[in-house]
Amino acid sequence: MEKKNTILLTVIAVATLLVAVVGATFAYFTATSSVTGDGNEGTVNTATNIGSVAINQTDIAASNNTIYPGTMNYVGTIIQATKTDTTENFTLDYSLTGTVSVTAAFAHDITWKLYKVAASETSPVSCQPVTETATATGTQYSQSCTLGKSLTGDSVGDGSLVAKGTLTAGETSSSVSYADGSVDTDGGSDYYYLVVEYPNKQESQNADQGKDIKMTINKVAITNTTQK
Repeated sequence: MEKKNTILLTVIAVATLLVAVVGATFAYFTATSSVTGDGNEGTVNTATNIGSVAINQTDIAASNNTIYPGTMNYVGTIIQATKTDTTENFTLDYSLTGTVSVTAAFAHDITWKLYKVAASETSPVSCQPVTETATATGTQYSQSCTLGKSLTGDSVGDGSLVAKGTLTAGETSSSVSYADGSVDTDGGSDYYYLVVEYPNKQESQNADQGKDIKMTINKVAITNTTQK
């Protein structure tokens, strides 16, 4: 009888950006992050052993508690492969999907980028103190942020950028996807950082107050398994 291993794939990382309404010319967000388990199952054949392999996920919490025009925030996840009760090693190919969504359409675009790196980024996003600018219509608030050294690339395929997109003004959801993930049971980790930016439009952005932004990495699915 053919011997089989069961692969358990468990991953879901969710960071929710909740909006607080304030009486000034900026949109104000607070950020929280949480992880629950979800996934799918598959099987692989082994030459000599019956055991199990798994892809394990660890959450990397979001960075900023408040987001102004120009601020970036992120949620991250670490993907690893492990094995139990088998001497064989496997390469597990996988795809990753998620969404950037809002509960009510924004009046301004929201941009996102997905980065994949081989080691943890100490400071994925760094932001300067909030700037207050007096105008004829009131004080405007904004912030300038930069990405960590390993989060590079303007076009998909450049540097560590593997996917990018825009949640266009007037729309409520933008799909995040990456289909070329691969991790081995004998070592190595993939680090993903989903970075969302609420751009500074140099104008009143009060129309976006009182709305929610949600960043989600909600599924990793095994697409192929190869015994090494």
